[in-house]
Amino acid sequence: MNQYKKGVLLFCIAVTTAIQKYLYSNGFNDYNLIYIFFYQLKFKFMKKFLLSLAVLAFGANVMNAEVFNVNDATDFDGTLIEEVNTDKKAAKHYDPLNSLKLGGYTLTFTKNGGSSNPAYYWNMSTSQNTQNTIRLYKLNTLEISSEEAFGTIVFKLNSVKAITETNMVTATVGGLTVDASAMTLTWTNSEAVKSVKFTMPSEKVGKDNPQARIISLDITAETGDVPEGPGTDPTPTPEGDTFSLVETVVSGGQYNFVASNKAGKLFTKAYGFMSTEDVTIADGSFKGDAVNAITFTAVDGKENTFTMKDSKGMYLGQDTEHKNTFQLEADMSNTAVCFEWTVTFNSDKKVIVTNTVTGRQVMQDPNYGSFGMYKDAEIKDTYVLPELFKLEGGSSVSEIEAVGDGEAVYYNLQGVKVAEPENGLYIKVQGNKATKVLIRK
Repeated sequence: MNQYKKGVLLFCIAVTTAIQKYLYSNGFNDYNLIYIFFYQLKFKFMKKFLLSLAVLAFGANVMNAEVFNVNDATDFDGTLIEEVNTDKKAAKHYDPLNSLKLGGYTLTFTKNGGSSNPAYYWNMSTSQNTQNTIRLYKLNTLEISSEEAFGTIVFKLNSVKAITETNMVTATVGGLTVDASAMTLTWTNSEAVKSVKFTMPSEKVGKDNPQARIISLDITAETGDVPEGPGTDPTPTPEGDTFSLVETVVSGGQYNFVASNKAGKLFTKAYGFMSTEDVTIADGSFKGDAVNAITFTAVDGKENTFTMKDSKGMYLGQDTEHKNTFQLEADMSNTAVCFEWTVTFNSDKKVIVTNTVTGRQVMQDPNYGSFGMYKDAEIKDTYVLPELFKLEGGSSVSEIEAVGDGEAVYYNLQGVKVAEPENGLYIKVQGNKATKVLIRK
């Protein structure tokens, strides 16, 4: 008999004996009748009952399971905001929440460029619901550390939004699955560790921004297979063309805007916000696609003033009717749109690209990650100035969406139409697609 089965058997005997003695000591004097009563119970029922108790007592101990309700949190660090019980009601809460403790575990939080701070909420004092919550939002991070190693964490939630797939919440080690019906997020690693850091998603799902409200954590030393999914490796593959951080602009140079590790992408329409993609910056450079580069050309007679043209030959401009979006034109004949931009840099190496007519600057909206046009008065503590990265060269070939139909037309990487392309890298536009191609004759 192995040690576990022996332990279960001893536990069953101990429970039975304890109940018998309890009844006897409390006035039930016929000890033989007590004995007969217990052994007349259906064996199957008794077996299940006692085994269940044994598993609870021994199994949980074997796996070092600890379940923490967030109501039991201590050692808060953050800004405490007391309850407001007027017309505009607000429950007592910490915002931002920097850290707290649950038993022997320390939980540390950061905003991480998100639009909302991590927070800890009580319910209103008038509410019958007494369950508190830890609230995480877009891009927020949560790091859990302990002196004791752990391999599995089950987060029980009472609300979850825009977390629909495995590893949408990324972890420094291991992987995280979601069960929307059970309202749980489960992190598993192949080995026990003493620290793990989670990062909330950055993108909406439908109309919802990412959000998770945690009510309890079930932490065990048990390990398992790391779940694979869309976010298993959140680091983009470093392939493609090299872009390097700069603090000056030269006429004819090709550049891209980067903020919060997101770089601009080629427009697929002739107007709107500039979409972005995740990039990894290392030693002041990143790998990206040359088709996303924008050519800056100096305007004669105007200091620090440039036009901007994308790799399809479309000029970036802005008009007074559409205050936050770019307007793109194949040439600069439309007088309702201003195509000239001043370019300067601040002391933090951020680039300030300002439309000379509207006075609006190229900025990133942290809620969406895209680049748009915003007034200086609107950008303080809200929008993010980008850095400017210069294209150093490229060789990757990838497909992009294009506008228009017709025969194949070739452009060089500066966006200039080429009637008869020689050997080299070009953008081929045909039908409803554009492809970066390498021509060798």
